[in-house]
Amino acid sequence: MLRKRGAGGIGLGAVSILAVFVVLCMTVFSILSFTSARADQKLSEKNAKAVQEYYQAESKAEEQLGALLRQKNIEDLLTLAAQDGCDITNDGQNHYISYVIQVNEIQDLYVEIALSGANQDIPRGHWSKQKWEIRVTEPEQPDEKLNVLKR
Repeated sequence: MLRKRGAGGIGLGAVSILAVFVVLCMTVFSILSFTSARADQKLSEKNAKAVQEYYQAESKAEEQLGALLRQKNIEDLLTLAAQDGCDITNDGQNHYISYVIQVNEIQDLYVEIALSGANQDIPRGHWSKQKWEIRVTEPEQPDEKLNVLKR
């Protein structure tokens, strides 16, 4: 007795190969997804740290500016600025006070304000921010020379 074969049927081997392929693809995609999520998390943590460091430096800069501007006259303000280590310049009409607040190992917040006029009045209303910017400081580069052939 001969059995008749059904036309167009898929064998059990082909289904098994397809199932293994699907499982393999899903495993690869899950690993890629996990790796991408971990990289995103690290980047988010690094970004949050950078923002926190910047706002801490900005807060310190604002506190220093507030302490300077609480002085009764320009002469006292310039004296306090010199005591705080600020750079002071004068172009004949304006006094420029600049100082640097460290943000992190490679960035500084540079602040420069201008005090207009040479009057001895309270400086409120007679000052302006000239610069309030992040400057990148170059970290020290280690000596990368290898003396391989040195005798």
